[in-house]
Amino acid sequence: MDYQENKKYQIKLRNKFKDELDQIYFYLSKILKEPSIANNFHKKVYKTISTLSYFPERYQKISVTKNIRRIPINGYIILYSVNHDARSSFYFTYFP
Repeated sequence: MDYQENKKYQIKLRNKFKDELDQIYFYLSKILKEPSIANNFHKKVYKTISTLSYFPERYQKISVTKNIRRIPINGYIILYSVNHDARSSFYFTYFP
């Protein structure tokens, strides 16, 4: 077995996270009329979180008692947690 396969984490997106990302996309593309900015932001979010399947602890930890971390992207913060036992990362929400 490849070393990286052994270390890969599964990414699980919560429905609330997906809904908030859709709302941000809608706001940027329809309200601000900037579809290219909306597409680039959407791609950047998914590209960033997909890299965490191999490096889930690369961003700043914000909780002493829980493994909650933060990813800053274009003025937004994505909060996520890492579950080492299940080898998964859960993504919570954005905070502008």
